[in-house]
Amino acid sequence: MTSRIPSELLHLFIIGLLCLAAYANTLHSPFVLDDREVIVGNPITHDLRYFLKPWTARQFTGHFEYKSFKMRYVAFLTFACNYALHKLDLPGYHAFNILGHTLTAWAVYFLLIMLLKTPALGNSALARSAPAFSLIVAAIFAVHPIQTAAVTYIWQRTAMLCALFYVGAIVCYGFARLSCHGANVFTTWKINRRATVFYLASLFFCLLASRTKENSVTLPVSILALEFVLFEGGCKKRMLYVMPFFLVMANIGLSLGNGSSLEPVQQSLASNAVTKEPYSRIEYLYTQFRVVVTYLRLIIFPVGQRLIYDMPSYKTIWNTVVGPSLFLHLVLIGGALHMLGNSLRKQAAAAWTLVAVGVCWFYLTLAIESSVLVLSDLVFEHRMYLPSVGVIIAIVAMVTILGERAAGRKATPLALIAVAIPVIIGLLFTTIERNNVWGSEESLWQDNIVKSPSSIMVHYEMGMLLAKKQKYMEAIPFFKKASTLEKEIKGKGWNSPALNNLGNCYFMLGRLLEAKQAWNEAYQENRDNFLALYNIGMTEDKLGNFRLAIQYYTEFIKYSSSPPPPEVLARIKQLEGLLGELKNSH
Repeated sequence: MTSRIPSELLHLFIIGLLCLAAYANTLHSPFVLDDREVIVGNPITHDLRYFLKPWTARQFTGHFEYKSFKMRYVAFLTFACNYALHKLDLPGYHAFNILGHTLTAWAVYFLLIMLLKTPALGNSALARSAPAFSLIVAAIFAVHPIQTAAVTYIWQRTAMLCALFYVGAIVCYGFARLSCHGANVFTTWKINRRATVFYLASLFFCLLASRTKENSVTLPVSILALEFVLFEGGCKKRMLYVMPFFLVMANIGLSLGNGSSLEPVQQSLASNAVTKEPYSRIEYLYTQFRVVVTYLRLIIFPVGQRLIYDMPSYKTIWNTVVGPSLFLHLVLIGGALHMLGNSLRKQAAAAWTLVAVGVCWFYLTLAIESSVLVLSDLVFEHRMYLPSVGVIIAIVAMVTILGERAAGRKATPLALIAVAIPVIIGLLFTTIERNNVWGSEESLWQDNIVKSPSSIMVHYEMGMLLAKKQKYMEAIPFFKKASTLEKEIKGKGWNSPALNNLGNCYFMLGRLLEAKQAWNEAYQENRDNFLALYNIGMTEDKLGNFRLAIQYYTEFIKYSSSPPPPEVLARIKQLEGLLGELKNSH
């Protein structure tokens, strides 16, 4: 007689296999964008001692990622462990991300198992097919191509780990409540050992989430909402269960190494990126109405994905884009709240409660990054990693309910899985294809230029990639386009980085007059661009205009806040000597 493998273990194995199949071709995908600051060029993640004694990292307060290190200690620790094990070898970083994605997909599976055992959903039609339904949701989450922005993009491990801890905290809290059997979680250890272990694990996951990414601040609110929607009991007792999570999450504003220092969530969010656009709060909010519709479209119809979007901002609600987007959000949120109200009054089928929970999950977990807290980038697909859980739950639940109504009978687990298989396979191959685009920087930016032709960053990054490969002639058009777009979109004071590198390309090709013109324009556009002064001086030096070279070198030293390079001082002295000799010779 052979022993039967538990269905849960088989389901977890299938989910793990799907994750591996979807991301096996990413092991050598390159470092891009913030990866260079966080991993390649970050002294903090290159030494584990800074994580044992975080206060010693204060010497790097000027580094771009120092504040991120304080707020995202857990995520940075994983990067440091990667570096300690294999330095900058790519496969190790990607293997960790694939493992983390697999664990998150497993957590999503258990989230559905838990939800369908709660008092509010335990008697629903979906509960009878809970393992199969949970497998479908977790499998779609695992292979959906929108997750590539958080899994293949190494730095966005922060979004993935935050989701893992966020979902893990809710799962453990739910199982703690289910283990109570009507008793109090805080009764004796002997009576409620299982509940106590799950509850403490939930608090621990909450703590980890708070030190991984700032959007975890909504976790206590999610737990509070699920407690009052899905569970039963007295109000005071239930508030007592939830209150510790608010206290734990309060540490998100504490600065590591200085327990008395408070940092508002908004400040820490804004400090994690260099501001590129002067958005007002209201402009950012109006634009997010449109952005969130794009996120929803990408879940339902994942076509046109890209790393950088060139979506414009909107300054008024009264246009053909923002107005209809807002109306859609009001319909979805209003419909979800209506379903929850009917469910609480026992006036609607319990299964619709799960649809409402999914919709509310989506908007709540997206609230920090798509509301009035202004971030430098309007759209980023990795922001959908955690919110996508809610959308997938809502869609799968709604399709199941409507399908059963149309068929006039309850769907069997095998029927549900049979219908879902083509969708899962289609998403799997779409994800593999999307990851092929991530296979090299060149393919990533070429794809992005086609899809976002008016993005400044995309043209700039393509130019930088070609310049690093010493393909200066090929890089020039991209730097020109980037500088033109910057000037058109942002105006005076914004287009010096592209012009600086345009000048560098001309200089390396020996086209010194064109290099000087580019650097002059860069300095005129941004008077704080002291590096352009040095570059102009270097060009005049090459052209033999020694007096002008000394003038620009001196201006560079005068205005630059950092100590002047010794070689510049030495060159000024050398040129002054040459001029003296020329004067004496005449």
